[in-house]
Parts: sequence; C-alpha cells; structure tokens
Amino acid sequence: MWKAVNSGWAAAEEALKQYLPPCQMKCPINEDIQRTNVLISMLPLDPEEALKGIVQIGDYLYTRNPLFPVCGYVCGLCELECNYQEKGGAIRRRLLKRFISDHYINQIRDKEELNVEKTKENVAVVGGGPAGLMCAYDLSRRGYRVTIFEASDRLGGALWLIPHYRLPEDVLTSVVANLVRIAEADVKLNAKVGEGKLTLEKLKKDGFKAIFIAKGTPLPRILTYGREKVEGQELSGVMYGQTVLYEVSHGNIQHGYFRGKKI
Repeated sequence: MWKAVNSGWAAAEEALKQYLPPCQMKCPINEDIQRTNVLISMLPLDPEEALKGIVQIGDYLYTRNPLFPVCGYVCGLCELECNYQEKGGAIRRRLLKRFISDHYINQIRDKEELNVEKTKENVAVVGGGPAGLMCAYDLSRRGYRVTIFEASDRLGGALWLIPHYRLPEDVLTSVVANLVRIAEADVKLNAKVGEGKLTLEKLKKDGFKAIFIAKGTPLPRILTYGREKVEGQELSGVMYGQTVLYEVSHGNIQHGYFRGKKI
C-alpha cells in the first residue's frame, strides 16, 4: 500500500537529532509512536485496502518489537506524556496499537522465519520472560545462535501474571510461540540455571560465548512506607499481590477463594 522512497543522502543538524516527542521518550523501547499514529489515520475506508495498510504497520512494529501485540493490551506509558493530555485528552495509543494487534495476530502465525544465516557465536539467554524473549529475537536478527533457558515449563515470565481478562491467554500463547519460531531460537524448559550441574561455568564450557541473564523478579517486593518496612507482612494469611497473581495464573486459587475474607 505505502512505498518507502529513498531519495538519496540526507543530514540533520546535531541539535535537531536530540529532539524526540515526549511519548517516544516515555516508551521503554523508544518506539516511533507518532509515525504509526499518522499511518493509522491515513488508512483508507475500503476494508481490503485498509487491511493491507494494517499489515504494513504491523510488520513495521513487529520488526522493532515482536511483543507489540501484547503491549496493545497492557501498556500505555506513552499516554502519560502525550502532548494532547491537556488539550482534549491524551491520544489512546494503547487502543490504537490493540486495533492493529487484533487484525495482525493472524498474520503472525503465517509470518516466515527470519531466515538469517547464523554465523555468529552461541549465546545463552537465562530467562524466557519479556526481556529474555526480546534479547533472543534481537540477537537472532543479528546472526547469533541463541538458546533460551527457562526455569519453568512455559515461556512468557511475568506476562502470565496479567489476568486473562486484561491479556487473553490465546494472544499471549500465540505471540510467544511465534516469536520463538520466527527467531529460530532453541528453548530449554524446566532448565533452572544455578541449580545442580547447570551452572554459568557449565554454559561457558558448552560453548556459549555470552550469557544474558534475565531472570525477572521471582519474589515480591517488601512493602515500605517512606523508608520504613510496613509492619505485619510476615503474619499468617498475608499475601502480596504478585503472589496472588502467580497462584491464580497457575490455577492454585479458585474462584471465590477470598469471599468473606478481609482484603
């Protein structure tokens, strides 16, 4: 639908290179938010033609962030710094991205592998959460041979702590599975690095030239007020939010478990 035209060499003054819109600055991966917002606004009214444009936008976003369909459900940090926040309200970027995600999710299943010749070194990624998956994808694009070591029986890490009403399970499963497939990364589940014989030294002896550690946050943070620890956290029956989400995601807390209890 849209075509990129290279008109030759271009340059910008150093001062201009320093300026980025506040929404892009707020984005953890520095996504070019304004560009895709404009492309969405330019989608034609014809459904078939619009779908072609959506696929192009999706391809652009996916190349830079293969987890963008998930972000369309749970993120929205850029909205906190939107220039229009006090001029009618922030642009609902999360919903715009979800619009693209909902139409692009089926395209991911048919998306071809990166097809990059893996001529560079072996790299071990410890942890299959968002950071580990992004690292594996980016390194695979650059020609490295990547192996993900995940301690649990599934990839996704803390993303599984997000309730299904906010992030549907089928969306998360599809995005993660296809990311690994497209990146052509090897995956070792139930492989807890640091326990038994699977140590960092063992990984080095096995030929991994670099190790990226992204083990996430396995334990909840202690509650504090100012600099003081909140009293009573160690009492029986006290559960941290992260613990509750973990137990729910693993099916250990059934519906109605907290009914009649003081929360």
